[in-house]
Amino acid sequence: MTVLQIATGRWGAGSEIYALWLSRALARRGHRVFFAFNPSGRLAPLCPPEIVPVKVALWGTWDVVSAVKLAAIVRRHRIPSCTPIGHEGAFTP
Repeated sequence: MTVLQIATGRWGAGSEIYALWLSRALARRGHRVFFAFNPSGRLAPLCPPEIVPVKVALWGTWDVVSAVKLAAIVRRHRIPSCTPIGHEGAFTP
């Protein structure tokens, strides 16, 4: 299974840390996991090597540039499942 987790927050809140742990567990079980996060946030150094990092700005629901980048990744890798995580407004490409 291929999954894209989208962490919309910048500060690594509890739900985003939990999603990172879940992503790591899925990757260790053989799933291909992409994890989108803001590269200037606190999640960047926490992303383990089993997960494919997707570094996009993620400035909220109306961030069209990031939505287009995520949609391109979804199409390129044929990702059937996207999970937005965070409190700042989420979008699914």
